[in-house]
Amino acid sequence: MKKIGVFIGCIIVAGGGVFWWLKAPKTPAAPTGQVTGRVPANKTGSVEAPPSRTNLIGQVLNLDAYTNLPEREKPFVQKMQDALDEDDLEGVVAAAGVLMKSESADARRDTVWALGWFGAKALPQLAQMLGDAEEDIAKTAAFHFENGVREVTDDDLKAGLLEAAFLTVKDSDDLASLAMLFNDLPDSLAVRTLVKIIESGNVLAGAAARDQYEFITGNEYTSKNDAENWIQQNPDPGDGDGDIDAPDVPDHDTLLKQLGV
Repeated sequence: MKKIGVFIGCIIVAGGGVFWWLKAPKTPAAPTGQVTGRVPANKTGSVEAPPSRTNLIGQVLNLDAYTNLPEREKPFVQKMQDALDEDDLEGVVAAAGVLMKSESADARRDTVWALGWFGAKALPQLAQMLGDAEEDIAKTAAFHFENGVREVTDDDLKAGLLEAAFLTVKDSDDLASLAMLFNDLPDSLAVRTLVKIIESGNVLAGAAARDQYEFITGNEYTSKNDAENWIQQNPDPGDGDGDIDAPDVPDHDTLLKQLGV
């Protein structure tokens, strides 16, 4: 297999994968508190789930409250609101392509929250916001990205997405939460992907990967060879060709096809 590509703020082209079709996401649960529009994170730093569809329409975007929003970007805010009202993923993605790079943190904050409504189908865009300069926006992106990855049923694709996210997320708590998703993978795939993260040189990601590696194997990480020996001694049920490489991260267009968009 090809080497997995590291991406900062976007998924780098690293090859294709197995094509699969994902059904549209179910209606998310309503938040515990009242919908406030622009702020998806509460005072404790935790992130609320997207609101119910009834509350979402007309309340996600609040153009009058935005600061530092360039005049040229204002039409895209309305386009995003119109697309949300129509449950139009393509329209939201088109507007998000502009607003996720906006100078206005308020616009980016609304954008990541709107993308979160679409779950796995918005993973390419959510991935680009994992490294946002505003901590609450990055954490919200990580929250929705994690929920989207939970919808992915292809193990190779899930492993690639987790590696890419690990190398972009800057918050140790978010990394710890994402690390739990490795438990959904076959041990061999999880361990090999974690080894790649550990060996990447990313200190924060490597520390979280080491913790998860120890959780899965019961051993501290020492070397790639020792990890491979553990895999050989603890084969997955029906383990096949012994391929030692983790999967490639698909490029943006391939991922959209894999997600059925």
